[in-house]
Amino acid sequence: PSLALCGEFSSAHGAVLANCRSRLHHSLAHLRWLPWQACRAACEDLARKLRDHLGTELSAVRFEAVPRGGYLVLGMLAQIMDLSPDQLGAGPGKQGAPVVLVDDCALSGARLKQVLGRLQDSRVVFAHLASHPDLRAEALAREPRLEACLSAIDLEQPGAAEEEASCSLDLEAWGGALDGEGRYWLGRLEHLCFPWKEPDQPVLDPAEGRFVPGWSVIPDEYCLRASGEKVSRIPLHLCRDSESAVRLAAGVVYLDQGDGVVLANLERGGSLRLSGSAASFWRALIESGDPEAAQQRLVRHYAVAPATCRRDLERTLEALEEQGFLEPARVRP
Repeated sequence: PSLALCGEFSSAHGAVLANCRSRLHHSLAHLRWLPWQACRAACEDLARKLRDHLGTELSAVRFEAVPRGGYLVLGMLAQIMDLSPDQLGAGPGKQGAPVVLVDDCALSGARLKQVLGRLQDSRVVFAHLASHPDLRAEALAREPRLEACLSAIDLEQPGAAEEEASCSLDLEAWGGALDGEGRYWLGRLEHLCFPWKEPDQPVLDPAEGRFVPGWSVIPDEYCLRASGEKVSRIPLHLCRDSESAVRLAAGVVYLDQGDGVVLANLERGGSLRLSGSAASFWRALIESGDPEAAQQRLVRHYAVAPATCRRDLERTLEALEEQGFLEPARVRP
């Protein structure tokens, strides 16, 4: 399938959209969905690592969740590790004991850095389900209070070498934004998704030198957040094509826009806006799939003689074929 955006875009918008497109291709090719059972298994693995690291200090440790995915992970850890109620949540811990920050994942470390900025504890352990090893190493190197960075799952960077070679991942530009936005590390990771959320996948806005939210790819029914969270959505229009007598040319998409129709050929380039009777002819041709059926439909809805309607419809059909928006009649089945 093809995806096209219709709107008025500046060159700056175009640069962001190009990065969104690159991210989308990567996300669809490298989607990593973790069902509840896999999350439970990851929590059990994380619990083992925490027990090994904390040893006899476990009973004195305070656990604090990083909103919001961290709450679900901490709930599972509390059950698996049989944590006491006074070990959960914000507040002063026992003297000298570390605090364990719990999150679902760490992609760049931005949330971790924000939480560390408000914590007064001198010893911090960061426990989460998934991250890249390089991120954990960078966080440990830059945060003296962080004594351990524990993850159940090592995320990978599939295709990173190919992307760097093709310059689709501008490391120099990313690095400048990285320094300005409080992130420890960035990379093109697998597109991770939990049953409770799809983590944000930022893309670079080159003009502003900052990161902006990328596109989500997971349907609402797969994430708990969809039940209460308002998500900004771009209206989607599905372009219908068929094996009928009237067929879209290769690479052609269309969109109803007000009373008109916008056409674009993604392969050959070029676009066209139809209005008035031309838009009505287009809709009749596409929805009926046959010139005769389209004529009958138009005659029923408009006060026009059948012969006049046929003549105008044939002219419209020929023009759309010549401009490359409809498949020529000679190559139709």
